[in-house]
Amino acid sequence: MTRREHLKKTVKSIKNQFVGDRRSRRLFLAAFYNHYISKNLNLPVFIKFPKAQFKYQNVTLETRPDTIDFWATLESYEPDLTQFLTEFLNGEKGTFIDVGAHIGRFSTLMAKQGWQVISFEPLKTNFQALENNLKVNHTNGNVRIFNAGLGNKTGNSTIYFNSLELGEASVTEKNGDNKDAVQILRFDDLYKDFDISDFCIVKVDVEGYEEQVIEGMQEFVKTHKPLFVIELWAEKSPKLVEFLKSQGYKRLHIFWFIEEKHHPYISQMYARYNRYHLNYDYE
Repeated sequence: MTRREHLKKTVKSIKNQFVGDRRSRRLFLAAFYNHYISKNLNLPVFIKFPKAQFKYQNVTLETRPDTIDFWATLESYEPDLTQFLTEFLNGEKGTFIDVGAHIGRFSTLMAKQGWQVISFEPLKTNFQALENNLKVNHTNGNVRIFNAGLGNKTGNSTIYFNSLELGEASVTEKNGDNKDAVQILRFDDLYKDFDISDFCIVKVDVEGYEEQVIEGMQEFVKTHKPLFVIELWAEKSPKLVEFLKSQGYKRLHIFWFIEEKHHPYISQMYARYNRYHLNYDYE
């Protein structure tokens, strides 16, 4: 897809998904064009993003002013995972564990589908946005949220972030000029307090900290054998790959699964990738 095609597709998504009157939508689009031009031509930003709401699937997500939260609300955002969760699970219910929940795109989606949701988000401003979006979607009853990250030991850490791109906050990478203290928990110290279903999905999106997350849930993994969706920074995670494979996991792109347990769902994802010639093979 060319840059121009991508721009047109993004603008179309914003127009179709924006919740509000025409004047508010025009103001948001003006901020988007200013952001796009300034980013590509190194020009100053003079129109800031206003607070807004976007609807996707049956979820409404509220974005914060002065951020690019809207990217995580678009239908085009992580489309393979969205399709997997909304179409390929065939009405299945279970437990969804969201590690790095950001503003709640997937936590709200799964909660509205009737799943038990357990969400972890360490950055305070993201946690507040997550909490707000769960309320906007009336999903508090089946969701437990923690203003903490997961890791291989309980304690405190420092998270780095750019106030515009809060979805890229990281404990391992200095992503921006801002930093904050955050709490880190071990999932193995927590999971026995949860009523976790036999079918469990764990989504991990933690900007390079995924190996520490999995190290802190090894007992849980051995007991429950969840299906993982991991944004993997391979150079930071050799032990993660080694551990999951030792537990019988195979990999299909972002999905880590147990063949005997998850094949009915993963086979549909595999067929989709082949249909679009993406050439992701089981590993």
